[in-house]
Amino acid sequence: GQHTYEYLHQCIDEYKRKMEEQTAILKRLSFEDALTGLFNRNKFNQTMERLETASFSQLGVASIDLNGLKNVNDQMGHSAGDSLIRCTADHIGRVFPGRSYRIGGDEFLVIDTELEESAFRKTISAMQANMTQDHISVSMGLSWRCSHCNIKEQFDEADRLMYRAKAAFYSSSANDRRRR
Repeated sequence: GQHTYEYLHQCIDEYKRKMEEQTAILKRLSFEDALTGLFNRNKFNQTMERLETASFSQLGVASIDLNGLKNVNDQMGHSAGDSLIRCTADHIGRVFPGRSYRIGGDEFLVIDTELEESAFRKTISAMQANMTQDHISVSMGLSWRCSHCNIKEQFDEADRLMYRAKAAFYSSSANDRRRR
């Protein structure tokens, strides 16, 4: 009677707890890039949607693209390429925890609503200096606003500047793709 009833309740509670745990894990995995542990494209899309309607006093966006990944993959294999991606992600995630995304093979994004402009730019250049010390080369574009913040416009602006930096990187003869 009563004992069986209590036992069933315990089983149900235990089952519920396990389901909640698994749901939390699945949710995390659905938002986490498996290789780097940064947020993935799913989470990026969700964040973009959420921020399109939100208003904030400041918004910094950095579009970051790894240079030379194809060469590393071609010359040293994909595990070396993966390790380069992971190392790049570590640099980004360390200075922008919970605000960093891997949105493509070698494409990363930072969306920051916390830092003032000078702090944002300082953090970015310190991060880039640390990458350079680790022999990681990235092309980067930044957009920072403290009025008329618009995630879509700023993402496009940062992306455009990143592609401009990328073009400049590959147009210098030492990095010319055609010569390799």
